[in-house]
Amino acid sequence: MSPEADTYDLVPYPTSPIRCTHPEILAVAGTLAGLGPAPIDRCRVLEIGCGEGGNLLPMAVGLPDSEFVGIDPSGPAVGRAARLAEELGLRNVVLAKKGVEDLDADLGLFDYIITHGVFSWVAPPLQDRILDVSRRLLRPDGLAYVSYNTYPGWHVRGMVREMMMYHVRNEPSPSGRVAQARELLARLSDVIGPAEKIGPSATELDAFGALLRHEREFLDQLPDAYVFHEHLERVNVPVYFHEFVAHAGRHGLQYVSEALVSSGRLESYPAVVGEVVRSFAKDPIEVQQVLDFVWNRAFRQSVLCHAGRAPAAASDPKRLRPLHVSSPAKRTADAGERATFAVAGARAVTTADPAVKAALSVLEERWPSPVPLEALEATVRERTGADAPNLPEEMLHL
Repeated sequence: MSPEADTYDLVPYPTSPIRCTHPEILAVAGTLAGLGPAPIDRCRVLEIGCGEGGNLLPMAVGLPDSEFVGIDPSGPAVGRAARLAEELGLRNVVLAKKGVEDLDADLGLFDYIITHGVFSWVAPPLQDRILDVSRRLLRPDGLAYVSYNTYPGWHVRGMVREMMMYHVRNEPSPSGRVAQARELLARLSDVIGPAEKIGPSATELDAFGALLRHEREFLDQLPDAYVFHEHLERVNVPVYFHEFVAHAGRHGLQYVSEALVSSGRLESYPAVVGEVVRSFAKDPIEVQQVLDFVWNRAFRQSVLCHAGRAPAAASDPKRLRPLHVSSPAKRTADAGERATFAVAGARAVTTADPAVKAALSVLEERWPSPVPLEALEATVRERTGADAPNLPEEMLHL
């Protein structure tokens, strides 16, 4: 048994549905990239590191005509997943106590391969194995999802991790290690900055203290199991985005987009961000890397495909036609013909276009349910009395 399996047996990591890993989300990413992914209602899905099945089993419930295979090196976790699958009466799930090093072609090929919360937390040889397996077991039109910790955001988080690791080096018990690590961060964040607490004013200490307090607030919201496995595991290997893409390329895989496509599109960020990124980036990979610099990104959820598939760099609005649309849009202000809507994250959209206003109002009314694009166009036509030929493009840019 690997050391990683031992620690997950000692401190089980509760699993739950992860939206970005769902075949529906991955299929949208592939469709917008022009790749023609497999229909999700009849597909094969492999999850590497399925744990207790909290992510895989809900997918199997929702897609009864698809097949789901989950593997994990932790016997107790797989046992709990198997018992739950039996209680739910699932017949489209196969679960196995296996590490990625044990995977072979006997499992067959898959349309979607999911590796969430694993890649950065295993040694480089196993990272190679994950990418190799993802290529060998992926159907020609398949998509592979991999999440991983990234720089520059993880430079600060990694600094906190290293201080914690030093402080708990002599504590054998997982619960004791977590308690001591939390106490260290709490005490340091209290005493460092504002600088007058420990000496003469120092801008550097003010900034350092602010960083520590931010990390403390972040970890205070998370369970002990997260702190243990994210900050106190033996292995945690963040990378820059461009390094991950190059690594995947050496294994015959190439980058498609982020699972949530909007998180990698410059149109999703303030205009000034797009201006800065474009001034330094000359190709799509550089765009993503510079965007990480600007946003201090610490975590990515990337979609890969076979090398040579040539995913489209820019999404064609026509590819939205077979899709459904949803948005947490909320109308926040009206000024004459112009209306402002708060959309994803901290973004706001102000528009005087009757079709866009009507579409956002419909999505606000229907949220969180998705609306077929054709149905959205029909409703907009009813409310405005006019066709909206540019609506797909407008929706794509929101």
